[in-house]
Amino acid sequence: NILEKIQNLKNEIFELKKKSEKNLVTFSDTNLIENIPNIYFDILKIQPKDLKNSADVLMRKLKSGIIILLSINDEKVSLVCSVSKDLLKNYNAKKIVIQIVEFLGGKGGGGREDMAQGGALLSKKVDSLKNSLKELI
Repeated sequence: NILEKIQNLKNEIFELKKKSEKNLVTFSDTNLIENIPNIYFDILKIQPKDLKNSADVLMRKLKSGIIILLSINDEKVSLVCSVSKDLLKNYNAKKIVIQIVEFLGGKGGGGREDMAQGGALLSKKVDSLKNSLKELI
């Protein structure tokens, strides 16, 4: 009986997470920077651990493009980059993250060619990042 209750609670948590994931981030055309490829950039008020899920949600809506999401917490910038499969011949999420992290004054970044993450200390360069993305990518 207790095991059934535990399993039911796990299922309920899973369903709530799925619902909240949909509300976590909203796609907005105003965040698109370029048309070929589509570059989607946003700074979200979420925890860094939620950036990957948010990128997945947005990629399902964008279909083809590069998504770059930032989160600023405790004087640190966390970022995630996602590249759609059709663009992997020309773009690499890990390389893009490293470029952005270096631009922000940090070092490193890691992940796969389709999804990568990194971070840096908060600096004024965050304000100019959106306008510099075309050159960095």
